Amino acid sequence: MELSKKHCMLISFFIILSSIGTEATKEPPRTGKHFVLIHGSCLGAWSWYKLVTLLKSSGHNVTALDLAASGINPLQANDLQSSFDYFKPLRDFMEPLPSHERVILVSHSLGGMAISQVMEYFPSKISVAVFVTALMPGPTLNISTLNQMPRQFVSIGRAKHNMELSKKYFVLISFFIILSSLGIESTKDEPPRTGKHFVLIHGACLGAWSWYKLETLLKSSGHSVTALDLGASGINPLQVNDLQSSSDYFKPLRDFMEALPFHERVILVGHSYGGYAISQAMEYFPSKISVAVFATAFMPGPTLNYSTLNQMRVSQQGPRLDNHFTYDQGPNNPPTTFISGPLYLASEVFLLSPIEDLTLATLLLRPLRLFSDEDLSKQLMLSTKKYGSVKGLSL
Repeated sequence: MELSKKHCMLISFFIILSSIGTEATKEPPRTGKHFVLIHGSCLGAWSWYKLVTLLKSSGHNVTALDLAASGINPLQANDLQSSFDYFKPLRDFMEPLPSHERVILVSHSLGGMAISQVMEYFPSKISVAVFVTALMPGPTLNISTLNQMPRQFVSIGRAKHNMELSKKYFVLISFFIILSSLGIESTKDEPPRTGKHFVLIHGACLGAWSWYKLETLLKSSGHSVTALDLGASGINPLQVNDLQSSSDYFKPLRDFMEALPFHERVILVGHSYGGYAISQAMEYFPSKISVAVFATAFMPGPTLNYSTLNQMRVSQQGPRLDNHFTYDQGPNNPPTTFISGPLYLASEVFLLSPIEDLTLATLLLRPLRLFSDEDLSKQLMLSTKKYGSVKGLSL
């Protein structure tokens, strides 16, 4: 695997940050520092996932924030009336910090504007402010002047670097090989194409981002790949309480399938809860699906409905650990949302993954709406004629 100069810069940056000395205060002794990371334009807290991992591995406390309408922040771009709204998550974080705590602020790109504002508002709570290729205004350098300055671009080269692959990465490669070798029946009207079209559907609490490694592998072999966010997942604009039924949750996949040309046939891949989404699509659009792949996913069918699958899941369910449920309809009613906790993710979901992938998940996870058995059974009425006509593969 190749290691770019940019990654070397990241490691150097980590070493510099870790060695920054903070002035003595009345703060009680602590082994690590508290870093607050602010992303650049069009990015989110997720963009720091490698640096977060490096800093935490050295015993530091790290907070990576999403500015407004960024990452998984619930606001949308059109909700922002001014930059004051955009910077608000950072102000809200800084304000309740204990008076004795002093953090190291780190920003990139437009994030430099955000940390500049809090340097003015909360100077006593900041030990050091680090501008990493970031806009850096000041008392004698305002934003208007900065905007008029010429922009420079850095050319990044690459160097070879060997890294040990985890078992999960071997599983990923095996999965990739299986998918790439799947045969697709030709249709009379379909024009010739060199690659296949894979549609990847994520699991519970995840998003399209969770497929980034497989998507890269497939694209590098000439395939077309669409990784979708289901409702209220990833960067989908809906919030979990906006979903009235599982139909709303599955809607992004239905919308995508409906818009496909009649001659195109895709390979659907679902993981975990995404198995339900691709099952519904198999019933609705069987002629547009070549193969449906269930990758450790729920796989209902005409003779195996949701209720039965759910009973099997509950009977085999392990400890909940730090998973969190909410009860919007009261404690005596079934839970309404669920989100995986960091301990559960580390021990059950990402235990064979690189630590950076676990960090990425903790920055992008969103709650899953828990729908009733009646609702899901209604949405997943699967027939032998339609659902059963699609070739399925369970991994």
